Amino acid sequence: EFFTEHETEVTAMALHPDGIHVATGESGSSPNVLVWNADRIQAQARLGSCALEGLSGFGGPIKALAFSPDGDRLAVIGADAANTLIIWDWRSKTPLFGTKTGGNPILAAAFSPRVGPASGASGGSLMTCGVQHAAFFALTSNPRRGGK
Repeated sequence: EFFTEHETEVTAMALHPDGIHVATGESGSSPNVLVWNADRIQAQARLGSCALEGLSGFGGPIKALAFSPDGDRLAVIGADAANTLIIWDWRSKTPLFGTKTGGNPILAAAFSPRVGPASGASGGSLMTCGVQHAAFFALTSNPRRGGK
């Protein structure tokens, strides 16, 4: 069976810790991320543009996706010029944190409850890597206040 609800090419994928849900991101100038149930081949959430201050969404394809260890949050990274990062509460379709990460493309992302200099953060951390960089984002228990 195939999941066919994307409007353009699928460019990124992440498996949820429960092993049932999958997040897939697409290409295009206004791409969506779909979180779907792999057992039923059915969409559970569609994430697109967001209303965070200074961010309106992604101006290019989705480059990387990562679920938090508890599965509640989903990091979405765009391949736009600013390499935009948005962390979502995917179940409520609420953007929790967002930032323009800079000019160096991000190639991968992973959450950790403890890693690197951000290990003291109450919400763990997100690590990204890509062209000539590796970065840590400390996450607080209130991700809206997270930072780099």
